[in-house]
Order: sequence, then C-alpha cells, then structure tokens
Amino acid sequence: MRPPSAGKRSELALSFKILIPAALMFLLFIYFSYFVVLPLMENKMMAQKRQTLRSMGTAVWHLLDHLHHKAETGEMTVDKARTMALSMVKTLRFGTDGKDYCWISDLETVVLMHPYQMDLVGRRLTEHADASTRRAFTRAIDLVKASGEGFIDYQWQWQDDPSRIGSKLSYVKFYEPWGWMLGTGLYVQDVRAEISLLTRQLFALLLAVLVVSTVFCFYVYQQASTIERQRQRAESINRVLIQISNAASTTFDLDALYRSIHLSLGAIIDVSNFYIALYDRETDAISFPYYRDEVDTVYPMIGNIHRSGALTAKVIRTAATVLSTREEAFAWAASQGESPVGTPSALWLGVPLKSKKRSDRRDGHPKLQRRRSFRQNRCRCVRVRIRPGSHGH
Repeated sequence: MRPPSAGKRSELALSFKILIPAALMFLLFIYFSYFVVLPLMENKMMAQKRQTLRSMGTAVWHLLDHLHHKAETGEMTVDKARTMALSMVKTLRFGTDGKDYCWISDLETVVLMHPYQMDLVGRRLTEHADASTRRAFTRAIDLVKASGEGFIDYQWQWQDDPSRIGSKLSYVKFYEPWGWMLGTGLYVQDVRAEISLLTRQLFALLLAVLVVSTVFCFYVYQQASTIERQRQRAESINRVLIQISNAASTTFDLDALYRSIHLSLGAIIDVSNFYIALYDRETDAISFPYYRDEVDTVYPMIGNIHRSGALTAKVIRTAATVLSTREEAFAWAASQGESPVGTPSALWLGVPLKSKKRSDRRDGHPKLQRRRSFRQNRCRCVRVRIRPGSHGH
C-alpha cells in the first residue's frame, strides 16, 4: 500500500485540527447539559415545588388560626369553627390540573378530613395496609412534634384515581391549638414528567446544535482546505520556478535544461504531451528542440509564423498565454487561411517565455555562446496538454 501524499496528510491533519476540537466541544456540551444543567434544574424545580407546598400549608394553617380566633372571641363555637375549617380545607385545590389537595389528621394519625378517600376518615394511618405508608406517617408525627413542620415521602393513591398508586412528597405542619396535623403534597411523577419534557427539549436543542455545528465545521473545513490547497499549490509552483531558475543558471547543456524544465513542470501539471518551441527572429522560424508526444512523433519546423495556423505561432505573435479548445484551434487556423499544424488537441495551453536581449558577444566559450544565442535571438514557447485528447502544435 502506498503511503498518503503530503497533500493528503496535510488535509487529514487539517481535518483533525478542525473536527476534533468541535467534536470535543460538542461532547462537553452534552456532558454539561445532561450531568450538570439537568440535575441543577431538577433540584431547583424540586426546591420550588417544596416552597409551593410550604406556602400552601402555611395558608391553610392561617385559615385554621383565623377560625380558631373567631371561636376564642365568641363569634362561633369551637366545634363550629372546626367543622367549618374541615369543610373549607376539603374544597381547596391547587396544582397544574387543579387536583392537588390538603388533608388533616390528629397526632394519633386519625384522619379527620381527606377530599378523595373518605373511607379513611376516622381511621389511623399508622394502621394502614401499606408498611411504607405506616412508617411515613409515624415519621410525620415525630417530625411535627419535634420541629412543628417538615416533609415526608410515601406511596399514595394518585389524586382521584383509586386504581393508581404514585410516589408522593408531602409537607406537614402542626396546628397546636387544636392538636391537628395538616398536610399537602405533590406527586413526584409530575416533577419527573416536567424533567422529561425538559430533557426532550434539550435533546432537540442538542440535535439542532449538532446539525448547525456540523454544517459550520464542514464549511470551515472546506474553506480551510481550499486555502491549504492553494498554499500548497503556490509552494509547489514556487519550488518549480526556483528549480527552473537554478537549472537555467547552472546548466550549460540546453538538452539537459529542457529535460529539467520538463521534469520540474511535471510536479504541478500533466506534461505527458509537452514541447519547447524556439522562435528565431532572424529567420522568422519556429523549431522544436524538445518534445514529448503521445500521438505525433515528429515536430517539423514552422517557417513563417505570420502565415501559420499553428497555435504556437499565435502565442509568439501575441506574446500572451493561449488556452484553446479543438474548435478554437480550427477557428484560429481558418482565420490565418491555413490548416492546423499537428494533430489538434482537445485542450491546448501555450505559455510564452521571454528572455531579455544580451549584446555581449565577446566571450568565446562555446557553451556560453550557445546559451547566449538561446537567450538573445529567440523566444521560447512551452506547451502542455491540459486534459486527455489529441495534440497539435
């Protein structure tokens, strides 16, 4: 298996630099949401529910105290005050669906009032069939005797549905003048249902964040990848230019220089079909000292560039880069009244390489004279194939 190229390794490293931090941030967000935010919200919600129960119990306590005060002032008898208190508290409802309630018992856990389970009235809760309920109300009695109020949890009938049992949290408070213990509670399932709703909403939010962050990361990766490829491309081009410049400065053999240019350009473009054309201004002719072609094996000299259908002649005449399709090559040749030279290419690129003139001819070294002649009287044209197809000059 061939190892990945430097470009592939660079893109892989870039993807890790972008995607791994994003993934870690998303995982941290999930962890923080589910293991920090949700527990905090649940605790805060339970604290709010406890405060609601405490407020409701305190309100009932003040109602009892108000009726007790009327009995003490002689506005009504104590029995009437107690009967009115039980009747009024029995009708109180609160909660989301208006089915939460208050109940009253004495310190012997004898139920004095229950809005839903009238069969419990007159019975001791410490003799309840459920052991956990008996223990809970035993704790409630100890709690109100010790501190006057507090919270207990136990299993109880779900509101007005006798077929359903649910976990309940109750607030109990002692009303000393009458020796009553009043209580009000909520079902833990209600809180869990709210937490479940928040969890689903949070999951939907996390999903939306995941989608948005994925799109954003993909966009950032694409942009960064494009910039990285452009940077690598620019570095490759600079390396090739330096290689060609060094070869031109250090190579005295033109054939070796041509081969060096060919090999250097092969690092950045497809040079399966490639040639270097030399234009001699004195003879107005184009020669091809170096070429590699998959179709044409011979590159004949072009004698008069001003009467030639060759695209090479167009590059030298215009001194500009020419990118041409097969149809454009035929159109150019027709405009010159000539036929295309060589086999027409599917896509053809020609680039002029200009050299400054040098007039110093005093050096008699044959190699230097050859290089000077190359630079002084001629214009070079490098042509490469862009994509598969035929060729042409």
